[in-house]
Amino acid sequence: MSQLSIKQATLDVVKSMPETSTVEDVMYQINLIAKAVEGINDIKGGRTSTTSELLDKVNKWGTEQ
Repeated sequence: MSQLSIKQATLDVVKSMPETSTVEDVMYQINLIAKAVEGINDIKGGRTSTTSELLDKVNKWGTEQ
């Protein structure tokens, strides 16, 4: 199973942005793409948690020493 390329996804989105885009607009899109691709690759790699597992972790916050 191939990994999504952050570089290619970023290039595709930046190319589709209007010429009037600001640096902040571009940086926002780069960060958004990086996080989305990271999440997709985690799913493909089996690195996920169920809602129940996540809630168990959250409920333990501050109670572990």
